[in-house]
Amino acid sequence: MTFYGPMGTTRRGKLRGLRRALPVSLVLMGLGVQAHGMGPELVRSDNHNLFVLQMENDAFAAQDDGYTNGFRATVIPGTMKAPSWLRRGADWLTPLSDDKTGPRSPWSWSISQTMFTPNEIADPAFPPDDRAYAGWLQASASLFTLTETELERFRISVGTVGPASGAEQAQKQVHEALGAERPVGWDRQLPNEPTLQLSYDRQWRMIREGSGLVVEATPTFGTTLGNARAGVEAGGFVRIGDNIPVDFGPQRINSLAGGTGYYKPTRGFGWYVYAGIAAHYAPHLIFLDGSLTQSTPGIEVERDPYFGQAYAGFACYHGPTRIGLVMLDETERFETQSRSGRFGALTISWRI
Repeated sequence: MTFYGPMGTTRRGKLRGLRRALPVSLVLMGLGVQAHGMGPELVRSDNHNLFVLQMENDAFAAQDDGYTNGFRATVIPGTMKAPSWLRRGADWLTPLSDDKTGPRSPWSWSISQTMFTPNEIADPAFPPDDRAYAGWLQASASLFTLTETELERFRISVGTVGPASGAEQAQKQVHEALGAERPVGWDRQLPNEPTLQLSYDRQWRMIREGSGLVVEATPTFGTTLGNARAGVEAGGFVRIGDNIPVDFGPQRINSLAGGTGYYKPTRGFGWYVYAGIAAHYAPHLIFLDGSLTQSTPGIEVERDPYFGQAYAGFACYHGPTRIGLVMLDETERFETQSRSGRFGALTISWRI
């Protein structure tokens, strides 16, 4: 259970700032809607399979608490049609109608694991005003339509929170291999609970090309509904680069509107640097609120449903390979959080 109470002056100031940031993000999204009527040609699947590996870790920011690690492996098949149940789900639940997507629309499946820990991982009796240990294992399938300037995606994910996620074993084995501090509080992690998430997001590329570098502004919007989390995200990023292919940016594992992993490379070497912001409203988050269906003792934090993120990174291409790195900083999620969340994300993609 989460206990709510009055926020301090500093906290209220941050909340007001995030509420001001959200309209700005929505204005950016509205600018992208204006470009939606241009109707460029849809990008269809080709005969190349795309593989994407992602690792997110707070060690990139010299931390070891909060959202501490995430891993995801994604396959975007180039020769297989999207499953009919995935197309029907998109048709029923989102603006992605079946006649709009078609049998050759790109789709993907992935498996991911994320883990969360309190600030003091060597203390078996961590304080009740800190987050609990938690792991989340998911399998996801996504269907999306994209042009050179627009992306629309539907995603369904099933998984489990709790010991069945394997997060405890993964963190202990990695820490032992690296000679790092051993986490000792996993026996008090969130209990097992199956999860189901339905998500939808959109992005719009506004491109300006000159005689030199390419400059883009990309508004983003996403929403998710499920028993693990529910919320919306609005934001956008700006990037500058050269020889940028059809690409909506490297993914971030927990983002509601963060790229697809899909790209079509151009000839030669390409690169870009980028920076962006995102404003979030999350009325439910199992890792801080506890379960909707069962008792989860020990969670006593005053969570703020509003939070913001800022990020910056780069990506480069050569032949069938893309490599990206991004650093992210976010405002505190709950009243007694000792510091803001920071982590880095490394993405390696290749086409076969």
